[in-house]
Amino acid sequence: MVSLGLAALLGSASLTAVLTALLGLVGFAGNPVLNSRVFAFAPNARTLAAAGNVAAFNAGISLGPWLGGLALGAGAGYRTLPVIGAALAVLALLILRGDLVLARRADPAGRAGTTAPADRSAGRSGTSCPQPGR
Repeated sequence: MVSLGLAALLGSASLTAVLTALLGLVGFAGNPVLNSRVFAFAPNARTLAAAGNVAAFNAGISLGPWLGGLALGAGAGYRTLPVIGAALAVLALLILRGDLVLARRADPAGRAGTTAPADRSAGRSGTSCPQPGR
């Protein structure tokens, strides 16, 4: 939605600055939520899950400018760039929708994605710090 606002209001420097800041805030706020979702699916391989998540972000960060460069090279105007960003956001939502559909099929009881994080202290007695007198 913000990207389409950018496309429509690109002529106004102040509104473009506000919408660009809003776009950055929305993107920044989404990262913890996405990481939590990824960690819920891989509680025993958090490092691998985080690496895959970062790789996916980097692929998206590369794809957007590449598509924008192709559009500009083909003669499209600068107003096309936020439209491309909005199209990529819609694509991401479609992928999310597909993920949710597949999760429901795999777990009809509705528990998919609700796995509690693994208890790191499982199998240990007490704390990980040495206790005096033990």
